[in-house]
Amino acid sequence: MGSGKTPGWLMRTALIAVWVVVLVCLFLNAARRVGGDTGDFVHFYEAARAMLHGEDLYSSGRGGYIYPPLLAFLYTPVAVLPPNAAAVVLLLCNMVLMLASVLLAAREFARRFGIRTDAWKTLAVALAASLLVGDKLKGELQMWQTNLLMLFLFTAALALLDRRPILAGMVLGVAFNIKYLPIVFLPYLLLRRRWTAAAAFAASIVGFALLPAVLTGWGANLHNQTIAYSGLFRLMGVPVGTARAANIHGIAADFSVSIPSGVARSVGAGDSAGLALAAAGVVALAAAAVAGWMYRRNDVPFLYRPDSLYTCPGPINAIAGLEWAVLVAAALVFSPQTNTRHLSLLLIVQTPAVLLLSSPAPGVSRRPLLFGTAVLVFGLLFPPGTQDFIQVIGIWFAGPLEVWRSVGGPCWCALAMLGALIWTGLPYARSLNAALVAPGADATRLVSLSRRGAAA
Repeated sequence: MGSGKTPGWLMRTALIAVWVVVLVCLFLNAARRVGGDTGDFVHFYEAARAMLHGEDLYSSGRGGYIYPPLLAFLYTPVAVLPPNAAAVVLLLCNMVLMLASVLLAAREFARRFGIRTDAWKTLAVALAASLLVGDKLKGELQMWQTNLLMLFLFTAALALLDRRPILAGMVLGVAFNIKYLPIVFLPYLLLRRRWTAAAAFAASIVGFALLPAVLTGWGANLHNQTIAYSGLFRLMGVPVGTARAANIHGIAADFSVSIPSGVARSVGAGDSAGLALAAAGVVALAAAAVAGWMYRRNDVPFLYRPDSLYTCPGPINAIAGLEWAVLVAAALVFSPQTNTRHLSLLLIVQTPAVLLLSSPAPGVSRRPLLFGTAVLVFGLLFPPGTQDFIQVIGIWFAGPLEVWRSVGGPCWCALAMLGALIWTGLPYARSLNAALVAPGADATRLVSLSRRGAAA
C-alpha cells in the first residue's frame, strides 16, 4: 500500500466488473433482436429442421444456407425448440465460445512466448483483446454467425498441436466442414513436418463430412456435399456447369471486404474470380516476400522448417503460435469473400499483440506492434458508419463507409498489422533462452537466443 500502487483487490474487482458489463451489454444488444431480425440464425435453424425432417437443406427457409451439411447437423439439437428459445440458447453458446476462445488464446500465447501469467492477468489480456475487436464481436453475436465457433476451434487446435497432434488435426477437420478457411493449415503443417497433425486433419475432413449421413443417409449426404462444394467452386471461378450449387455470393459482393473482393470491384471484374484472384495473388506474393525478409533478418527459416526436429523448442513454440495467428488473419485478408462479421476472428491476432505489448523483452522494440495494433483498430472502426451510429448522428459517414469497404480497407489494415506482428514477434521469440538448433545443423548457422532468463 505504501508504494502508492492500486490495491490488488480493487483492480481485480474492477476487472471483473468491466467483464460483467461487457458481457451483459453484448448479450442484451443481441437478445433485443430475438423475435425480429436474428441475422443468419434463421438459415441455420431452418436447415437443421430440414435435416431432421429429411428435407432439402439448401432450399430451406429463405434459401440462405450455404455451408457443408455438418453445421446443420450440429444445430439439430436446438432445432426441436421454438425459434425464439433456440435463438437464446445459441446466443448463450456463442458467448461461451467467445469467452472460452479468448481466455484459452491468452493462456496459450503466454505459454508459447514464455510470459508469466496468472488467472488475473489472463483475464486482463483477454478483456483488452476483446475490446480491440469489440465492434466485430458485437456484430457477430447479433447476427448469430459461426465465426466464434471457428475461433474456438482454431484456438483449441493450437493448444493441442504440440501435445495432442491427432486431436489438433481432428479439430481442424471439424472446422473445415463448417467453413473452408482452415484449408490453409494443411500445407503449413506439411511444411513444418507435423505429419501426424496433417494426416489427422486430412482424414478428419473426410470423416466429419460423412457424419451427417447418420441422420440423412449416405445418398442425401453426398447430394448435400455436392451442392456445398459446387457453390465453393463457383465462387473460386471454377465452372460447375448446370450442377446445382449453394447460393454463395460472388467475389465482388458488396459486403465482402477482402482484398480480392476489393480488387474485383476496382477493376470491374464483376463475379469473374480469375483476374481478381490473380491480382490479389500478386499482393500476397509481395507480402510473403516482405515476411520472408523479416524471417531472414531474424535468422529463422521461413518456407520450410522441420519443427519436430528442433531440440530446444522454446522459440519454436513461440514462432509456431505467431504463425498460427498470422495464417488465420491472412486467410481472411486474401479470401475470395470476407464479410465484416468474419473479422471477429482477428481476436486471435489481437490477443498475442496485447501480450507482447504488455510484457517487454530486452532489446525488442514494441513500437511497430503498437502502431500495427492502432492501424487495425482504425481499420475496423473507421469510418463510423454503422447503422446504429447513423441513426444517432446522421448519414454523413455512409458514403465514406461504402468506399472504405469497397476497396477492402479493413483487410488492408489487417495486412499491415500482420507485418507489425511478425516484425515484433520474431525477435521476441528469439529472445527466449534457448537455441534454434536442429540435429546435424551447421554450427555456423546456429541461432543464439539467450537474452531472456531461464525463468521465461
